[in-house]
Amino acid sequence: MNDDDSEIEINILNTKISILSEETKPNNSLNFIVSKLSPLKSIKIKSKIVEILNILILKEIPFNLLRKQMFEGIPDDIPSLRPLLWKVSLNYLSLKPHEWETILEQKRTEYETNKKKYMANISSPILKKTKNKVDDPLSSDKSSLWEKYYKDIELYENISKDILRTKSNMNFVGMPSVTNKNTPSKDDVIQHAIDLKKNLGMNKIKPNKTFETNAEVMNRILFIYAKIHDDVSYVQGMNDLLASIYYCFSIDNNPECKNYVESDSYITFEKLMDVIKNIFIRAKDNEPGGINYRLNEIENLLKIIDYELFLHLQKNKIKLEFYAFRWMTLLFTQDFEMPDIMRIWDSIFSDPDIFEFLYLLILSTIIIKRDKIMNEKMSGIMILIQNLEDITIYDLMSTAIKIRNDLNKKCKW
Repeated sequence: MNDDDSEIEINILNTKISILSEETKPNNSLNFIVSKLSPLKSIKIKSKIVEILNILILKEIPFNLLRKQMFEGIPDDIPSLRPLLWKVSLNYLSLKPHEWETILEQKRTEYETNKKKYMANISSPILKKTKNKVDDPLSSDKSSLWEKYYKDIELYENISKDILRTKSNMNFVGMPSVTNKNTPSKDDVIQHAIDLKKNLGMNKIKPNKTFETNAEVMNRILFIYAKIHDDVSYVQGMNDLLASIYYCFSIDNNPECKNYVESDSYITFEKLMDVIKNIFIRAKDNEPGGINYRLNEIENLLKIIDYELFLHLQKNKIKLEFYAFRWMTLLFTQDFEMPDIMRIWDSIFSDPDIFEFLYLLILSTIIIKRDKIMNEKMSGIMILIQNLEDITIYDLMSTAIKIRNDLNKKCKW
């Protein structure tokens, strides 16, 4: 491309941005994203975001077009874009942009109501008086408010332990939440970090701390989810799923979203769990949608794409759950750094059936190492497939796409 062509392309792009700035005025979320386009230096990135915005300004978003853009990866250059598209793809926001403001207000208010309801008994037990007699704190009666209080505290503390181990290589979890009204002092932040290093736990941190951490907010979100959804409650691993959503929403640079990071993270996490929660419920392990059902589907796909590899794994007694269970339930959150996780999730969320591309990503982990696996026995195979440090997300994604193309040739996929 010569300089003249480049200048023409830039002028065309600037014209499109100017038009978008007018068309997005009624929509605060879209208008903010458009306002951040001009400073971007990359013409390629600008063009992609403009393409996405041209889809989002339609009266009803054609998800098949948005899906293609998301699958290819959402640009990181405007941090508000990914949270918005995840909300749409996970059905927090509808495909009708004019409804967004109403939905946001309704869902955020609903969350705040639930927060007041379910957190009240954590800070201090609600004592029920009957004929001037308070419930016995030592009562084991299941209907006793004290018994419920102790169970709530136990649940809250169990979640707390997992939260403090989440993404331990990042400082993010123990840092002040963006939702704090005031910026905490440096000394206070340092002291809190020291307390965490001493493994005091969130409930033993000094009470005069002047700020709330990301850990405390995530703890609250998961506790409220467990209380509302008692069919699944809280299961270890949900902390990793929430952390990716919460991190993504915390770096959203739209000031209007800052005060709603907690509520938006909860609602989006809840929507994700609506799709995948059956794999966390033991009673549903063998039912459609349960973990064993899902693992069987992956195994059947492996038989189709590489029967020789399937037989080799079977001969060496390598069961699918040995390696696929973690990736299935945690969506690779324990295997990659946060930027890579968000990129992977862009593609996973781009399909109405979240599991479709997830299956292929799981298969990719063993297809990439196929030659090495075929030359190993059980112990060597386990070492190979349980470690993804030598796999890049580019290799993972490109292999998954190749598998999908092969499946399309072999059968209707």
